[in-house]
Amino acid sequence: MPIALSIFLIWAQTVAGTHPPSLWPRVVLPGEGVESTFWLTAPYILIARIRTVAWAGPEIEITPPQKLVVRLVRVEAEAETVLQGDLAKGPVCFYFFANVPSDNGYNTYLSWLEPNLRYVLFLRKDGGGLRTMADVAGLNIRVRSGHHGEIPLLQGRPATHDPGASIAYVALTPSTDYEDGFAKNIEYALGKVRDFAGRAELFRLLRKLLAQPDLAIQGYACLSLVRNYGYLDPCLPGLVDSQVPEIRQQARLEMRGPASANRAILQTLKDDPLSLCGSGRAEDVAASLEVFTFDSDARVREQACGALHRFFASRQFQNCLSVRGAK
Repeated sequence: MPIALSIFLIWAQTVAGTHPPSLWPRVVLPGEGVESTFWLTAPYILIARIRTVAWAGPEIEITPPQKLVVRLVRVEAEAETVLQGDLAKGPVCFYFFANVPSDNGYNTYLSWLEPNLRYVLFLRKDGGGLRTMADVAGLNIRVRSGHHGEIPLLQGRPATHDPGASIAYVALTPSTDYEDGFAKNIEYALGKVRDFAGRAELFRLLRKLLAQPDLAIQGYACLSLVRNYGYLDPCLPGLVDSQVPEIRQQARLEMRGPASANRAILQTLKDDPLSLCGSGRAEDVAASLEVFTFDSDARVREQACGALHRFFASRQFQNCLSVRGAK
C-alpha cells in the first residue's frame, strides 16, 4: 500500500473517531429547580476523573441578542466507579453544551469540568455517543472526597440499588486521598446531595465524620450538623477553641443563646413533637426525633426519647436504652 494512502487512512480513522455526534442543547438554567428524580433517571451514573476538556462545535445562540450562547464540549475522562448502568470502568468520552461567557448575559461559565478533578456525572446516549442528561447548569456534582472504588453496602443494599444514597456517601465520605478542600466544603457537598438521600442517611454520614482524625473535618461536620438539624451536638462547645479561625468564629456564633433555643425545643418536644418532623411518614418522624437524642442537654434527650417511645412503642433506639438517653 502506498505510504500516502496509509497516512490518509490513519488520518481518516482519527477524524472519524473524534468527530462529535450531531447533538442539540438541552438547556437547564440556574433556578429552574430540576429535581433529583430527573438526574437519577440517567441511564449511566458514574464517578469520573476528568482528563481533557475541549470545545467541539460552533457557537449556538439560544436567546438573542447574544444573551445565551452555547458551544458543544468534548470530555475525555476515566470512569472510576459506576453507580448505574452497564458502562465499563476506564476511559470514557462524552459531550455537553456549556454557555459562552458574554457581557450581555451570563459572564461566567454556569457549569464546567476541570481536568484532574472528580465529578459525579449523569449521562445518556444520544447521536451515537454519550452526553450529559442536561446542559449549561447543574449537570454534575463535584467530588472532593478522593477515589472511591467499590461503594460498600448502604442499609444492606448494593450501591446500584440506591444510586442517590451512594452519591451522598461518596460526597461526604473521605477516602485516603481526599482533597485539601474537602473539610471546608462539607456544607457545600451536603447542599448538593440533600435531595439524593434521606435526612436520616445524611445525618448518619455527617456524624461519622466526627470520628475522622482530621480536626478540620470534625469541626466543619459538627457545624453542619448543628445548622441543618436544629439540635445542640456535644461536639460544638469544643470548637470554640479550635485552631482553625473560621471554625472557631462560627462555633462561637452558634453557641450564642443555646439555653433559650433548648428551652424552645424542650417545649416543642413536649407539646407538639410532630412539628419538628419533615413529613408525617413514620420513617421521617423517627429520624427527625432521633436527632434530638444526640443533644448535649439531657433534658432534650429525655423528651426526645419520650416522644419516640410514644410514637414507636415497639421499636428500640440506641440513645434511649437508658432512662435519660445518652450523648
